[in-house]
Amino acid sequence: MLANRGYNSKYQSWLQTCRNILNEEGVKSFWKGHLSGQALTIVYNSVQFSTYKFLTQKLKDLNYSKDNFLLQFAIGGFSGSVATVAALPLDVIRTRMVSQGAKPFYSSIPDAILKIHKADGAIGFYRGTVPAVVQTFPAAGLTFGFYKMFHTALRQFPIIEENVVNVASGFFSGLLVKVFVHPLDVFKKRLMIQGFEEARRGFGRYVVYKGFTDCAVTMMREEGVGGLFKGASPNLVKGAISTALTFGFFELYCKMLKDSA
Repeated sequence: MLANRGYNSKYQSWLQTCRNILNEEGVKSFWKGHLSGQALTIVYNSVQFSTYKFLTQKLKDLNYSKDNFLLQFAIGGFSGSVATVAALPLDVIRTRMVSQGAKPFYSSIPDAILKIHKADGAIGFYRGTVPAVVQTFPAAGLTFGFYKMFHTALRQFPIIEENVVNVASGFFSGLLVKVFVHPLDVFKKRLMIQGFEEARRGFGRYVVYKGFTDCAVTMMREEGVGGLFKGASPNLVKGAISTALTFGFFELYCKMLKDSA
């Protein structure tokens, strides 16, 4: 049994979590933070893919091959890091709204903005910046690298339709990447909810971390390796599906724009 000393977490499994949320908060609670999440996705993907396309075009002008894995890793990692910093305030708001209990601490996005700013100032919107960037650079880099690798491999089979290749490549790249970077996502989320203990009562022991390193060391000491992979299974499913759809639609839109030019 992996260590989880003294935390007595409220949620222990998919089924138990779904049952508790449904009984205590109702069906609508499964869409907590939906609007802030949508805003986060729009800003993040817009900045990430705009940066990615700009850099790949520059490299194309310099006659670099865009099929190189390491090059894709570097471009993807940098693009993701820029997007992460740009969208981090929305990620903080979304994370806190999702993390609320049955009695909401934040009634709306404007209310969350006002309360976070009042409690922590502007810096409150950038909690978890270090683990977010540390997570995003390899995650985004590997996502683009694996995507290109899977895409190149699947295109060798003419029987597979192009849109299916795009979606499948995104699915497998998203799945692999989430396995590698999940602990960093846990660190990021833990730091984002610092100073938010009033709305976390009843969820288990609340721990205050001094920063990224302290969070990692404390979790390893008190929760063991298992603590680093809490929520891994839903995160893997979400990551695989969202990456598949993101790349699928991105390639589709690019093709439509190219055809209409």
